Amino acid sequence: MSLVGELVTAVPKGLMKQVVGGADDGARYAHMLADLGQIGEGARPVVIQGGYSTSGYMYQSLQELLRSVGFADVTATPLPLHGFASFQADARALRKVVEAASTRSLAAGGDGLVTVVAHSKGGLTSRWMLQHLEGVEHVGQLITLGSPHNGVAPLGTAAARLSTIGPEFTGGRQLIAGSGIIHDLNRGFGAFMGQALSRNSDFRIVSIAGDVGGVMRGTDKLISNVGARLDPTIEGVANLVFQGEGANHLAIAAQTGAFEPTLRATALLAAGRPIADAAQGARIVSGSLV
Repeated sequence: MSLVGELVTAVPKGLMKQVVGGADDGARYAHMLADLGQIGEGARPVVIQGGYSTSGYMYQSLQELLRSVGFADVTATPLPLHGFASFQADARALRKVVEAASTRSLAAGGDGLVTVVAHSKGGLTSRWMLQHLEGVEHVGQLITLGSPHNGVAPLGTAAARLSTIGPEFTGGRQLIAGSGIIHDLNRGFGAFMGQALSRNSDFRIVSIAGDVGGVMRGTDKLISNVGARLDPTIEGVANLVFQGEGANHLAIAAQTGAFEPTLRATALLAAGRPIADAAQGARIVSGSLV
């Protein structure tokens, strides 16, 4: 990678925690583990797709939580170039990880389907894999956490524009509302979901968003609840919004000190539980996208 590339991928790591909230090393999950029990026994493999300007270690808490409640196969993978690469490059890399998990599932006597849990930009690149690279043949459900399905909020837009230095860093620009690639994903989304459900009637995509309240109400500081919303009129789609001071863009994705309601919901959804079971304390967003 060029010197410019190294700087562009390194600088945001320190800044991001300052902007959207850092970790709280005092997290305690004991009572949640007792409440959930071994919900993941026999569950499909889980692939955690990292987000923009993140690294795999940031999802260690979610990995540990899922393993503690019975999920035997959990993999976390970062985005290429920390998310600064294109959606297409991200999707190709993710497909390889998903295919490997699918192969392990089949070898263990499973159905070969994988649950993808994707943070931030990872949710959009996961959709690109599903919608354009036939990833749905290996994926049973997608759970997104703080993903800008309709583009990033103003603060996120500023960060995205700052990271578009050079032709190799197109990922930030693609996140901006109105970009061609977001338009492409949403224009064909209804047709895709219909095809996916005809193949697997249990297939679903659930968007989980955070709302920190206060002066930044309606956002997780970077992504607005509207920006994270998928069209709820499409069968197989659900939107959940969890509110609280800790529901910031990083914490809803289950780093150390993560926002507990989103951890609990993610675990239940990954275990295949109904939306209603996972929606404790959430707003279920329905109706028009407007």
